[in-house]
Amino acid sequence: MSTQGVKVSTQGGGRAKISTIGFCPMRRVVSLLLMLFLVAAPRCAIAQHTVQASDVLPPALLKSGAHTVDPTVRVFDWLYVFTVRSQYGTYEVTSIPMLQQRVHEIGVLAAAAQTSNLGSYATALQTTNPVQLLAVSQAVNYNFQIATPSQTGWASKFIPVGNYGPQAIMSEVVCASIQTSLDCEGQANTRRQLASQWGLDVYTTNPQIQQFLASIVQAQATGTKTGSMTAPAEVRAYDIPGTQDADVLAALRDKTPGQLNSMNDGTLRSLGVDDATRSAFLTNPFFSPRHLTVICANLKKMKAVDGLENYLGSTLQDSTETEALFAMVQSGMIVKSNSAAPLANVRRIERIPMCFNSAGNMYVFAPLEYLFVPTQSQGALQTLKQAGGTGTKTIVITGTATADAKALLTQNGFSVVESFLNN
Repeated sequence: MSTQGVKVSTQGGGRAKISTIGFCPMRRVVSLLLMLFLVAAPRCAIAQHTVQASDVLPPALLKSGAHTVDPTVRVFDWLYVFTVRSQYGTYEVTSIPMLQQRVHEIGVLAAAAQTSNLGSYATALQTTNPVQLLAVSQAVNYNFQIATPSQTGWASKFIPVGNYGPQAIMSEVVCASIQTSLDCEGQANTRRQLASQWGLDVYTTNPQIQQFLASIVQAQATGTKTGSMTAPAEVRAYDIPGTQDADVLAALRDKTPGQLNSMNDGTLRSLGVDDATRSAFLTNPFFSPRHLTVICANLKKMKAVDGLENYLGSTLQDSTETEALFAMVQSGMIVKSNSAAPLANVRRIERIPMCFNSAGNMYVFAPLEYLFVPTQSQGALQTLKQAGGTGTKTIVITGTATADAKALLTQNGFSVVESFLNN
């Protein structure tokens, strides 16, 4: 079990450092690449590479008035690992999609600090050392039994399935169990509305953002804050990575975690996903309501494709927030491909979903950012070559592949599509 998480500590000047910690954060990626290259080495023993941030990031992600990304970027499990520095803390971030979210969150705090109504809440985070908040990837069980339907009539709407428990939901449960005189349902709704206005993921594991939201909502509930919470236009225009669909954004804003769970369960039932797979997916403690809702919405767009439960089956052992984000982005890749050229079915070998079209062409979609051949590679690719299909075989990634990786794949009958989501 990985112990990856988000740890908040202090550096010089009382700044918070929020870092990704742990061993083997992407077991599904390693499983995929070990199978691709038949690496004769233990998982997570892959040699590390480094690249320059300026070579892989657009200027807006590289640096702004509120953040900078360190020049040297590590490659771990074929994903980039960035160090982001800001007046709101130093973050170690795995993958470009997570970097997009963290950079936006820093930008929100910086923008809020310039407003007369919310400035004090954001400015306080520049000097406050937040209480340590472990990421969802550690599957901390917050014991949601403290608020049950028998205690309060609306509580069931806030009790999420599984033990997923970022502070965003935890505060609602605490409110229900301790602050019974407060309008807990109203506070939860206010939190979601505020997050939507500022383009934030209300289920983020960023403790700075959770403290920002909680402080404002609490101040409103107690009458110590009034007035507009509207974000600047450039902030509101931002789309949370993976959730550009207007219907998904509206659902995340307007529905409680319990309501989202019911909606997602209904979607999977309508797609014919079997009970065991559906239940295991929706109760995976490492997937937030956002991850689950985006993935279910993507699957709904592919209702004509057979074997969608095989895609869900590939996610059931995911055990970090990074892997949950990987699955969410992967589902978007499959949707994009299906929209351009309809797929026929999805099959699975262990944790690898493989998509086939009616011509028997096979596609393996993986949001990998830097595909290289490990030095331990024996280069056979036999497993995927035997997976079926009578046509071409293609590995589709979101980043780039090195020349030796392309050569090895070509030798074994595979082609590579790079920068898929940017095409």
